[in-house]
Amino acid sequence: MEEIKILDNYVVHTEGNYAKVVDTRTNKVIDEFNIKTEMFKQSLKKAGLITLATIILATSVVAGVKHKKANLEARTNNVIQVNENNPRQYQNLTFYPEEKEEGDSIYSNINKVYQNISSMGLKVPEFIDKPYIRTTIFVESSDNPNIPSEKGAEGYPQTYYSTWKDVFPDDSFRDFQRGIKNKERSIEFIVKHFLYLDKFNKEKCPGYNQMNNDEKRILLAAEYNWGQGKLQDNDWDLTKAPKETRNHIKKMQIAYARFS
Repeated sequence: MEEIKILDNYVVHTEGNYAKVVDTRTNKVIDEFNIKTEMFKQSLKKAGLITLATIILATSVVAGVKHKKANLEARTNNVIQVNENNPRQYQNLTFYPEEKEEGDSIYSNINKVYQNISSMGLKVPEFIDKPYIRTTIFVESSDNPNIPSEKGAEGYPQTYYSTWKDVFPDDSFRDFQRGIKNKERSIEFIVKHFLYLDKFNKEKCPGYNQMNNDEKRILLAAEYNWGQGKLQDNDWDLTKAPKETRNHIKKMQIAYARFS
């Protein structure tokens, strides 16, 4: 999933024909729609966004949008202004569950997985806490397991069969297809994958044991998105990470602050 920033407070996330407007101050989806020019304009108006000229989406490559550029009628050097004096009422358009544990079915599955892992005698480091797992699902899949990424990552964890097999070596491809759409199984994958990355970093990453919890979470987010091998090959230098990974880290930090 790619994003296009609209001023400081709103971002449009795109995936194929699907798009949604997110208020970055609250990390809430305030509208979602198919990518067609008139529908998009109407959605922005409903979201409290006023077009001063025509809609700016992108003149560069955007995931799932490049081939639809003509339909979007994008124009450079146009702007979108936020009408802060006419806020929209969002209560009937809550596409994501509540940020905190109460009433959040994903959180209830996280609690169950942590209990199961504890019963196996496995210890989860304190920096791999429940809000971090909740954040990962939110950022990776927007809580929707049915939209694959442009690169083919799938399900709640937005992962691949090869990576899934690292955690669940006995799973068939059919098991994988079921598992990535099952909350409990997906959460178990994420937690165990992070445990593997933590072990890998302890053995391979210089200074890892001296990092604080926030630094370790940033490193794990980069590895989850880019791959631990690629990060190691680049001397663990996050400034060498691709833009997608750097943006992923920022999203994780923002969302983690909401879920914590």
